[in-house]
Amino acid sequence: MFVFYLIYFVCLNSIDTNAVNVTSNSPWLRRVARENVGKAAIELLLFEPEYFRLLFDTGSSIIWVSDERRSTELSMIKNAYDPNDSKTYINTGREFTGTYGNYVAKGHVAIDLVKIQSFKLSTHFAVVNNVQGHTNPFHLFDGLFGLAPVQFLSRLDSTSLDDMVTQGLISRHIFSFVFRRGGADGKIIFGEFSEKDIPEEVKYVPLLDTSVTGGHWMILTSMVLYENAFDWLTQLRTVVDTGTVKVLMPAPLVQSLLTRIWAQLRNNEYYVPCDAIAAMPMLIFQFEYFKLTWEPRHYILQISRGVCQPRFRAMTPGLPYDMLLGMALLRHYTTVFDVTDRRVGFAGPVDGSE
Repeated sequence: MFVFYLIYFVCLNSIDTNAVNVTSNSPWLRRVARENVGKAAIELLLFEPEYFRLLFDTGSSIIWVSDERRSTELSMIKNAYDPNDSKTYINTGREFTGTYGNYVAKGHVAIDLVKIQSFKLSTHFAVVNNVQGHTNPFHLFDGLFGLAPVQFLSRLDSTSLDDMVTQGLISRHIFSFVFRRGGADGKIIFGEFSEKDIPEEVKYVPLLDTSVTGGHWMILTSMVLYENAFDWLTQLRTVVDTGTVKVLMPAPLVQSLLTRIWAQLRNNEYYVPCDAIAAMPMLIFQFEYFKLTWEPRHYILQISRGVCQPRFRAMTPGLPYDMLLGMALLRHYTTVFDVTDRRVGFAGPVDGSE
């Protein structure tokens, strides 16, 4: 058995369920939580705690952690899982191949007891020993916690969220990303949320049919446009993906917007004048009954003094969806992922004054 405590890298530092809280050292988060365990960890039974930094990824369907005997391509990962250190580890004998945006992870599927504070969860996860492709992000995190609405992998019937429900840890298939205003930090809530957790009204968009989504969190955006423009697009199949940083939009809109914000291409990267951010237009994502806005101070990232880049790019042709909302936008909202009622909800960030 190992104890599984998790944090979202960069800007999400807490886990909360209707029974469990795992928080960071953030003063705001300490006030929110009922318990404070200090930091994220995987603690192997009878051994010193190990601390894993995992990315909560709504675009994947399984937890994966790195094998202690991993290949040199994963040498930058600081914390790894050693099956020999767990008395309840089961190797299912199934190979694992996970295809992500810019890398492929390989290993095997295991079962173990994952303990979150005093609660135990028996779940499948992948033990990864090899990655092919872009490995730079693994300097930032040690693995993923998949939160797709359905299980993508063949011969697996459930997700870890399913297992939380069937084993009585939460009552409904629902989780929420709640950010403090400014997008610097926040928490994830597994199970039902209260008005104290999310004070504003949550406005929902239904998921598209599974035959269209392929099991992803995919909704329909009625219109996307930017202020004072004659360019807009309608009826866009949109993936909501916490595992991706940038927002991906159709190429015609991106090219028009890049011209509008005075972007220049250098070494295959777009750069914009930092001193012009205040004059750039707001982006608007219109749904049937409400809209989300994305201000230029949020969609432009300052890399260094006087060097700024947009946090959006054009969609790759041939994908089965038209747009993707990544964390550069989502971190400025509260997002509710509701498997039970097949919908995604949005509300404003919280003030963090509790």
